[in-house]
Amino acid sequence: MLNKRFLQSVVLVAGLASVHANASLITNGSFENGANGTSLTFGGQQPSLSFGDLAGLPEGFSWGVFSGLPGWSTVAGYGPGIEVHHKGTLASTGGVNNNAVDGNHYVEMDTHFNYSTPGNSNAGMFQLVTGLFVGQTYELSFWYRARDTVANNNGLNVYWKANGSTIDKTNADYFYDYSAADNNHLNWVNYKQIVVATSTEMLVGFGGAGEALYGGDKLKTGGGSGKGALLDMVSLKQVSAPGTIALFGLAGLALFARRRKA
Repeated sequence: MLNKRFLQSVVLVAGLASVHANASLITNGSFENGANGTSLTFGGQQPSLSFGDLAGLPEGFSWGVFSGLPGWSTVAGYGPGIEVHHKGTLASTGGVNNNAVDGNHYVEMDTHFNYSTPGNSNAGMFQLVTGLFVGQTYELSFWYRARDTVANNNGLNVYWKANGSTIDKTNADYFYDYSAADNNHLNWVNYKQIVVATSTEMLVGFGGAGEALYGGDKLKTGGGSGKGALLDMVSLKQVSAPGTIALFGLAGLALFARRRKA
């Protein structure tokens, strides 16, 4: 008869392996950890705010553009920073509120610019995820919402690249946009993408892809209108191979049985 304590230990270890496989590998995926320093002012047109200031501001003002966030870095060649919204920043649309999916904050992937010298406002950010297994399958999950229904305004580029790769507007791996069928203007929608690690270190990135112009033909921004894709609750989880945990347990049992016979 197999030792009861041994069986319990096999179940416990298998359970811990399952929990580990389901833990998100993304840092600050819901953007609740604030940036150090203050927000960008764009030629003095916007107030200089700390991350904590956003919670106390009224609708339309509780946002700021930061040069980075814990876990997330900006992408060279994209806009000036990462725009963070505190819940309630935007007015409700169609009776549906604009709260965050998780926690109190989310980000908008089209930021801001100096009105006197408009420039690129689409934002780009990435995170380096380490400790991956080459050939392993992962699930990249995030919540998306279109800021409006304007054509060419809410595109979101998604990147999954080996460390050291270049991230720019032209080489996105996946693309998401406003969809009437998904109703992702009135609701946050959870999108999931299955990806495979080609390196032990991979870059997970997001970038605004809307090219609508701010003010139509009045002001040329060079890419972005200041309004675009909304993003929240990013996660990356390992997809367990079928039977992995069961095989682990069986291997342990087989080893124990061999020792008992010896």
